[in-house]
Amino acid sequence: MQSNNLNFLFILSFSFLSSCAVNGVLTGGPKDIEAPELIEEKSEKPGATRFNKKELIFEFNENIEIKNAIKQVVISPPLKFLPQIKSRAKKLIFAFNDEEVLKDNTTYVVNFGETIQDLNEQNKLINFKYVFSTGDQIDSLSVSGNVLASSTGKGIENIVVLLYDNLSDSAIVKEKPFYFTKTDKDGKYLIENIKQDTFRLFAIQDNNTNYTWNEATENIAFYDSLLLWVDTTKLSKNLSMSAADITPRVLSRDDKNFGVIKLKLSRPMETVPIVSSIEPTDFKTFSRIKGDSLIINYYTQADSFIISLYNDTLKMLVPSAREFKDTLRIQSNFIIPAFNPYDSLTFILSNPATTFDATKIIITDSLNRPIMVSPKTDKTGRNLSLHGELPRRSKLQIRFLPNAITDIYGDGNSLTEMNVKTVGDENLGNVRLFIENLDSTKSYIVNFMQAQRIMKVIHIKGKSSLMWEVSRLLPEVFRVQIIEDENRNGVWDSTRYWQKKQAEKIINRELEKLRENWTMETKIFWE
Repeated sequence: MQSNNLNFLFILSFSFLSSCAVNGVLTGGPKDIEAPELIEEKSEKPGATRFNKKELIFEFNENIEIKNAIKQVVISPPLKFLPQIKSRAKKLIFAFNDEEVLKDNTTYVVNFGETIQDLNEQNKLINFKYVFSTGDQIDSLSVSGNVLASSTGKGIENIVVLLYDNLSDSAIVKEKPFYFTKTDKDGKYLIENIKQDTFRLFAIQDNNTNYTWNEATENIAFYDSLLLWVDTTKLSKNLSMSAADITPRVLSRDDKNFGVIKLKLSRPMETVPIVSSIEPTDFKTFSRIKGDSLIINYYTQADSFIISLYNDTLKMLVPSAREFKDTLRIQSNFIIPAFNPYDSLTFILSNPATTFDATKIIITDSLNRPIMVSPKTDKTGRNLSLHGELPRRSKLQIRFLPNAITDIYGDGNSLTEMNVKTVGDENLGNVRLFIENLDSTKSYIVNFMQAQRIMKVIHIKGKSSLMWEVSRLLPEVFRVQIIEDENRNGVWDSTRYWQKKQAEKIINRELEKLRENWTMETKIFWE
């Protein structure tokens, strides 16, 4: 019976031994800042062919130690059994398991990452690698590129990039790759010494380090076509990564406190799902996403209830509400003291709101004149907006009298007061966008954003260019996000691997900082 280690890549775990300690520490002289250097004449010959050894020995110019080999050392193609890595004074010893049988006519690459460092000052030898072949030659093909986040276009660190010679769609979930590597801090990757063959290229955010894709929890990127090296030895392929568009699973739940359920999901969600109750009839609920969790605020007088979420049905027991008391708190969500009078006053509530008493929401200007506003909350019930015509260059006093707002639990707010000063028109600016090079047969979503907040949205259909002016803005740094709405559903869609659909393309452009009393004109070309 084969060892259970057959189920793991050697990189998952290494048994490694520390080098012998050196007695005493030398003092004086300049600090050692150099990484260990390989002594080639005392080490394994690089590029060895017809390799059949059971052990690799490398000697350096100073005593070394092994650090974090589990995460750092990468061997491709993967081994079936766990090797042993140990240091002994100036030597690094890599020993294959006695049962390991290397593949015929195959080039292997052992990359030690940052695991080798000198004993005294911990200077690291970066990406030391050893290449050998069990055949007559060293394979020389390579593929390189970047793994980029679909939503931002930025490189992603520590992503596992995989090459499969098994070309079936399910190979990535059923078996280990033939070659693999990891991206650096900029999202760049390089796989070298590849044999002449046909491969499929993937990248995964390998959370459980098993070198196969867990579609429920791990982001993925894939190249649309097969990899073939024709009239070249080097390929360059960029990959766009996102969460897979797969219905998440509920991994755990915390429902010990009355009125709140916290469900940990198998992956983060972009939008809040619909939560419905089969029973009881007095069930009230609001939901919001927080990281990889779904927070559900609810109220019912029943002892239990059943909710329908995604494709699952969950029965919840209601804890005692006898000691439950949670006064509604109101927090401003706008810039103090400078405020744009053309914006709505926004607030964050500690609990979802259900009713308002507008007569108890009092706003006055510098001359103590009342300002009429209308309250409104979003789908979560926690983001409150007050809409009205605000005066310019005025000091506003905002007062929420007791019980101006009632939350889902029937509790009201206490007296809450705050002040804010509005700016004048001369303190604001405009952004005039010229969006060019669009495909008139396609649809686009354009988000005008400040940090992560979407301020304005337009949808474009049947146009190759557009001028859009966003007026009366505070001097800030803004960005424009354009989404190619391939299926015309009005939202961004992530990767759908089994349907062979890439994440919808996004470009982000950060604008220069807007100045007061100025109209900034910017051209953005769809690429």
